[in-house]
Amino acid sequence: MTARRKPCDRLASLFGWACLAASVGEPALAQRDDTGATSAVEDQAPIYAITHIRGDLYRYRHSGEYSLFLVTSQGIVLVDPLAEVDNQAPEWLKGQLAQRFGVPVRYVIYSHHHIDRAAGGDVFADTATFISHRNLPEKLEPPPADQPISPDFAGLDIDGDGYLSLPEASLSVLGPPRFPRWDIDGDGRLSGADIAITVVKGVRAPDIVYSRHMTLELGEHRIELIHPGPNHSDDMTVVYFPRERAVFQAGILRAFSGLPTGYFSGRPMPQWIASFRAIEALDFDTLIPGGGPIGGKADVILTRMAWEALHTAVAAGIEQGGTLEELQRSIRLDDFSAYPGHETRLPRSVAEAYRAVTAHER
Repeated sequence: MTARRKPCDRLASLFGWACLAASVGEPALAQRDDTGATSAVEDQAPIYAITHIRGDLYRYRHSGEYSLFLVTSQGIVLVDPLAEVDNQAPEWLKGQLAQRFGVPVRYVIYSHHHIDRAAGGDVFADTATFISHRNLPEKLEPPPADQPISPDFAGLDIDGDGYLSLPEASLSVLGPPRFPRWDIDGDGRLSGADIAITVVKGVRAPDIVYSRHMTLELGEHRIELIHPGPNHSDDMTVVYFPRERAVFQAGILRAFSGLPTGYFSGRPMPQWIASFRAIEALDFDTLIPGGGPIGGKADVILTRMAWEALHTAVAAGIEQGGTLEELQRSIRLDDFSAYPGHETRLPRSVAEAYRAVTAHER
């Protein structure tokens, strides 16, 4: 009789990984990583840091956020200035780039319009051309006072009153410490206008926009800009570096650590899954996210598999008349149980998927 393989073994065999013991005493899938980057090292890094990835590609850290830049003989391509909570950060970066590489920033690419990624680009405007997806400029327009909450955050409005209370906002990145800064009129709730104004504060308008795909050439390098469809926002840009076999994206996914538990930005799960597949289709080895450790293509594949499994299970349960509480008790998704915290993450994953499916697919 053949022994039944553990879920970790089944997934590990797909990617050539080993099942290792995590520091918390629970089994976890460990990916072989040639970059040398680890979450422990990154957590100990200073508030500003520049790390070489490979070739002419570098990662820039500002607090817990990461952007990326490529150095060419003709100048630098920077993705995301990162100045939401620190207006001095782009000045520091500009000085470091001049000192270390001696060439100016020629292009600034926005991964998307949110203030945590796109604010602070003005310091590079003397030499740089700014590029975004075509959906970004409209978000810079002053909103009317009765502006509804954008689709990026509308799903947080649980009570349907057209505002986000602190508990509602705390289901996403808009909880503390952001909430007081975003509450422009100080009434203890976020209106659509509050969010629309604050989310693009300090974001410079792009000079060039694209629709689905754009090729950028500078010096000896070619860079591909790809719109993977709506997910965390509807103006997302994935930046692909063929020569380095690397992909940068922010807000779509991170190095895989288990089932998703965060807010799905009010969008249907199939749209997210389509975005994962768009990234997965690229020919790359290194995944460079806007937060957390560097990963690989397998992280994209696992993320897509987890979302598909979660969506299939929840949608089927709803179709059969199951309540949220019943689905939280019955859905197991054992193929992902090797990841630390699976038992505590699973109910939250099911709840968010239940909310997404009932909002968009019924």
